[in-house]
Amino acid sequence: DVCSSDLGFTDLAGSGCLAEQTTVWGAENAATETANDPCTFTTFHAYEWTFALSPQGDPQQDKQTLHKNVLFKDANVPAVPLDALDYPTSPTLWAALAAQCNAANGCEALTIPHNMNQSNGLAFALGGYGAPDLNRMMKFQRLAEIHQHKASSECLTDTADTGAVTACDFEVNPEYALPGDTAGYARPGLESGLTRFATRGYDPLHFGFVGATDNHDGTMGNVAEATWPGFIGSRDNTALRRLTRNPFKTNPGGITGIWAEENTRDALWAALVRRETFATSGPKIRVRFYEYTGGDPCGDPGFPADVVARGGVPMGGTMPFADSAPSFVVYALQDVTPLAAVDLVKASIVAGSVVESVHTVAFAAPPYCVTWTDPAFDPAAPAFYYARVRERPTWRWSHYDCERVKASNPTDWQTLVPQCASSDPMTGGLDTTIQERAWTSPIWYLPGEPVTVRATALKLRDASVAGNPSKRRFFFRSITRHDAVGHRIVLPAPGSAGDPTLAGGSGGGATVTVYNAGTGATFTANLPAEKWKSGRKGSRYSFRDPGGSIRRVSVAADKLVVHGGRSGFGFALDAPSQGAVAVQVRLGTAAPWCADVPAKTSGKPPTTSRTDRVDRFLE
Repeated sequence: DVCSSDLGFTDLAGSGCLAEQTTVWGAENAATETANDPCTFTTFHAYEWTFALSPQGDPQQDKQTLHKNVLFKDANVPAVPLDALDYPTSPTLWAALAAQCNAANGCEALTIPHNMNQSNGLAFALGGYGAPDLNRMMKFQRLAEIHQHKASSECLTDTADTGAVTACDFEVNPEYALPGDTAGYARPGLESGLTRFATRGYDPLHFGFVGATDNHDGTMGNVAEATWPGFIGSRDNTALRRLTRNPFKTNPGGITGIWAEENTRDALWAALVRRETFATSGPKIRVRFYEYTGGDPCGDPGFPADVVARGGVPMGGTMPFADSAPSFVVYALQDVTPLAAVDLVKASIVAGSVVESVHTVAFAAPPYCVTWTDPAFDPAAPAFYYARVRERPTWRWSHYDCERVKASNPTDWQTLVPQCASSDPMTGGLDTTIQERAWTSPIWYLPGEPVTVRATALKLRDASVAGNPSKRRFFFRSITRHDAVGHRIVLPAPGSAGDPTLAGGSGGGATVTVYNAGTGATFTANLPAEKWKSGRKGSRYSFRDPGGSIRRVSVAADKLVVHGGRSGFGFALDAPSQGAVAVQVRLGTAAPWCADVPAKTSGKPPTTSRTDRVDRFLE
């Protein structure tokens, strides 16, 4: 098939492949729209980007699978899928998505790496990535698939507790458990991001968890151990074929849980973007995970209402700076099997190195709720935490298939599948039990990470195309008094590291940065301490520099206003569109405030043609 083997979607030889792909993609999109039933059954447009490095002789090189699932928020999708032949690297895929799926056309996308265990340790490798690549990665790659039918991708071993906890040894494919594979698993990937944050101030591997089947039979969600029919047609459609083909490489797969206000595209997509998701190995375990302050969350009959009201941080979120040890609550509902325990998994950067710890708390009777306070918290150390909820042991799928083979072959089953006589998986036994589980997305603690705030106004005007950059104008305003805790402008105390005046604990000063994550365009203005003043009783800070690229800044509780422009303001609007512009303001060495702002839409149908163009960007 020339259309699928080497041409991709670029119609190089006039073969008609592009027309065929367009037709098929359109039919698939139509089916997706037809099936979408808000509040009952939600569908998303999606495809798989199936890039894999070519075999190079070394067995480790023969499994460099770097596939990603590409999801779209709604029916605003590219004309054809952006495939791995035309876009054969992650950066080229993200660049193409940034160009074809952006605020200007109302398209939003996510890329989700899956079966990372088969990546030869490359799923989260960042070698050769420039700033635009990393910015696009952080925009599009907010989730990763931790479990599917080709085995689990959480981790290979829990080494933190000297071998006392071995919960990582769950549905691990032995062929992908070599030292070179480790970096491609989810937990080491998160730790790599944490290390980069500690050394460079940003974390591009900031992802939550999802689960899936990757089922080639098209029976998504068919994940019961007792009734699993296989995943790849006639190759494993009988018990004997499943047991003799690759019994330790496969399992029924997983599912994803999403905490959203309702079963609609908008609500579910918002939850995916904020990473408020969890994965399970199949059972419909429901689990919540929060960092909380005060109260008795396990005693709250309306849980999590009180936790949320007190500013609790849910799975997928980032905790604000803390000078005391954080507390966490895990609240879980079982499927059929009672729950046994929860593992609180922590990784942090200590003296420049990653330190893991796993803290197991047994569950009592339902409702399953436990709280835990980190006994080794360091306010200066970046960290992440996630919960892994485990059921009591139940039979693995291979046990049920062994029973079927014994029943259908009572005289020779030991010859056909001798492993069915053993219950020890360490020696190849298939008559075994497992502990099904759920994994929550992490909660991060990143001291110094930008605090995301809402832009209530952003105006950029330019005349550089007409040869007059002195007419550039920049205005930004953020008012956060009604926003959630963790997304508000909190005025640094006088004399603190965030005091921008000469009395500031870090020497004062500030920076204002304007950048475009899609193009990599950036401009930073340094605002010296001697031009900052503090208001009466520390009620505000103000900056004045009439001849500078940033002329005025005013900072008060829940309010930030910046005025700038002229030729010294080095952010030009000479591209046809910006898509989105980000503004970051840092006082002293405190955590900066950051707003990522799409252009304002207007008209019917809504477009950004008037607000995002050469020489103009308006929110």
